[in-house]
Amino acid sequence: MKSPKIDRLNVLDTALSLLEKEGIEGLTMRKLADALHIKAASLYWHFDNKQTLIEGMADRIVSEVAVDFHYSQDWKADLKRLATELREAFYNIVMVLEFLPEPM
Repeated sequence: MKSPKIDRLNVLDTALSLLEKEGIEGLTMRKLADALHIKAASLYWHFDNKQTLIEGMADRIVSEVAVDFHYSQDWKADLKRLATELREAFYNIVMVLEFLPEPM
């Protein structure tokens, strides 16, 4: 049986889904690989280590808010919606960033 084809965005989206369901403790390379139906070693083609995966997840969270936001004619409603989306995104980022090393 042929292995499923994966790309970096698919890995990141699956990792974020795992993070949401199981928390950071449940986000392991093995569990991520299982969710993608691949071997854990295949993940290292896309990410050098768990650290770079987590950094990619943080970047993905921020980019989703920026790309997916659509403005309407009602700036007050837009502002409220943007604040809500950013709050949710920042909550996810905080969960991820807790496991990044301190900058030197």
